[in-house]
Amino acid sequence: MSEVQERMQMLAGQENTLVFPKFDQEDAVAIGLKLFEKAKAEGKNIAVHISLNRRDMFHLSMDGCAPDNDVWLRKKENMVYRFLKSSFSTVTFCEMMGTDVFGFYALDPDSYAGAGGGFPITVEGAGCVGAICCGGMMPHEDHQIIVDVLKEYLNK
Repeated sequence: MSEVQERMQMLAGQENTLVFPKFDQEDAVAIGLKLFEKAKAEGKNIAVHISLNRRDMFHLSMDGCAPDNDVWLRKKENMVYRFLKSSFSTVTFCEMMGTDVFGFYALDPDSYAGAGGGFPITVEGAGCVGAICCGGMMPHEDHQIIVDVLKEYLNK
């Protein structure tokens, strides 16, 4: 199995495991604040956006973030809502196919991000109902901080 195939398998496992019994604004705020605290403890400056059915539930842009980070958050959010999986998973799938998301899916780069950092909010019995997005670090780090916080939050 190639490194990209192993990554695809790992990402699918994360998405299948990090599932909520329910999700509401209290969860969004709690997760957003946990992302803030983790980034702060690691000396990172991140931007965070959490939405539920396209309704903004939490947004934070830490000191040191550029306004452009907010643009990237929306692009990552669009990836999650379009494909119902993490943006990193979609990017990795296209890498496995020998192309990128813009060529494979004919996506507009002004509206979609070919980068990790968008993660689906999946609720048992309902599927993907929202997105948690981070920006400001390397794309794989943006993805990983979300996964780390969700593992802790969901006790997984």
